[in-house]
Parts: sequence; C-alpha cells; structure tokens
Amino acid sequence: WVKTCILDSILNGGSPSKSRNHRSSMTTNDYDEDGAINWGWVPATVISGGQCSTSNGQLDATEAITVMVNDEESEFHRAEAEIPGGEIEAGNVVMANFHAEDDEDAYGEGGGIGFDGEDGGYPDDLITLTHLHEPAVVHCLRKRYERDKIYTSTGPILIALNPFKSCKQLYSDSIMRQYWKRGEG
Repeated sequence: WVKTCILDSILNGGSPSKSRNHRSSMTTNDYDEDGAINWGWVPATVISGGQCSTSNGQLDATEAITVMVNDEESEFHRAEAEIPGGEIEAGNVVMANFHAEDDEDAYGEGGGIGFDGEDGGYPDDLITLTHLHEPAVVHCLRKRYERDKIYTSTGPILIALNPFKSCKQLYSDSIMRQYWKRGEG
C-alpha cells in the first residue's frame, strides 16, 4: 500500500504536503473527476528494490523501491513510481495482507470462511490481519461491505457499517444460532 499523496508528489511534482495532508486519509472532497473515491491509499506491487533485510519481512527502508499501482479505481492505476526509502520508514508505504481462499478465519478454521460462513478471505475479525494498519483495515471493511457483510469484529469490539438497504439475510434463524453458539463458547 502506498499513500496517494506520495504518488501525487512523485508523479506530478511538488511536495507531498502541498498535495495532501500526510496524516489525513479522506475528506469529503476526495473524489476524482470520474467519481472514484480517493481514500488516501492505493495497492501497489514492488517491482524492484526493497529487499526484505529483516527477519520480520519488512521492506528495507534504506533504499528506494519502484512500485506499480494496481487499483483500477485510482487515477494512478498502472503507474510506476520510484519511492525513496525514507517514505517507507515514515510509514507512507506499508505491507499488504494476503486475502485468498486459504486464509483462516478468526477461529483458525481454514478455507477462507469467516464466522459469517462466506468464502472470500476477508476475515470477520480484524485482529487476524497479518499487517494491521489503516489501509488494511479500510480495505477489509470495504470488501466485506461489498459482500453485504456489515458486521466485523476487532477483538471484543463490533464494527457495524450502515448498508443503506434492507439485509434480511443477516437476521435469519441460522445466522442467529451461529451467533448464539459463538457467544456461549
């Protein structure tokens, strides 16, 4: 994940502070001309540099990396940019989580099936994310929301997103029984 303000400054010139505040992710006016929302981060693939030099798998912050943006909704889609190592150390480039069918849910059950019983690899409990940071949390919530999974836990805290529509399947007898079982265990 790369902050869009960093990409904007590298690809369009200028300083990052002029293009967007580093600390904020999204304001009410962060839409591009096509109507896509810019929430402050885009997924990107490292195509050169950034060898993992530490045992924890973090990128080497002493050298620049070249990334390619992989986000069809972003104005930077398919753009390549050389990011200075200092931006990695500053937290403007962070590692992504792997979401696939072999991900485990919050209770160690494989198959990418969360408590809600659906495939997809986006966990129903955010504490199971390998890399827990702003873009990981927002991306997971966004993907679950797209699948009408409006309830997501983060440890003992429940996050509920307003679906702005009726979701009768969320309150069926079978779903209620699953929640009762989980609460008793």
